[in-house]
Amino acid sequence: MGHCSRSVRFLAIICLWCGVSTALSANETTATDLAIGIRTIRFLRVAPRDKVEIAVIYDGEDKASTDDARAILAWLDANKTIIGVELVGRPLEVRGLDRMPQYAVAFVAANTNTQFFDSIHDFARHNGTLTLSSDLTCVHAGKCTLGVKSMPSVEIIVSYQEMKDSGIQFRQGFLMMVKGTD
Repeated sequence: MGHCSRSVRFLAIICLWCGVSTALSANETTATDLAIGIRTIRFLRVAPRDKVEIAVIYDGEDKASTDDARAILAWLDANKTIIGVELVGRPLEVRGLDRMPQYAVAFVAANTNTQFFDSIHDFARHNGTLTLSSDLTCVHAGKCTLGVKSMPSVEIIVSYQEMKDSGIQFRQGFLMMVKGTD
């Protein structure tokens, strides 16, 4: 637990100390949520070593979800090498998941309607996709792999069922320091 736990705590403190901006609405993904969430990719058992294309899943019929997706894509563009590999964000409308290519990582925009959680789960399961979200409802429903919320304090929750269904494997030290849900 030692090294990984210190790494995540250090990461959270650095993000807050450096003044990473946060959104005003509780239903938006903050820059801190993104910084912490994206850094969890490094804790995968087989972490990517090259370019990582990240699908940003959003509900195109919901303005708040679309705006959140735009903000996530802009953040990814501005922080392309934050984890030492090139990050490339790709917008992915939730209604077209069944026709989309495989992505190793997807970030689900806040305000994506819960009616689409099953589609997100199926997409992740069929493609072995790590799904991240600042919407903890998706994780608690077992439809997203990892949830990150930085306000009022840092909270990282993993869905063990979604991990199993999608074939996602994190290093044991990481799993020991996050909250889990079945």
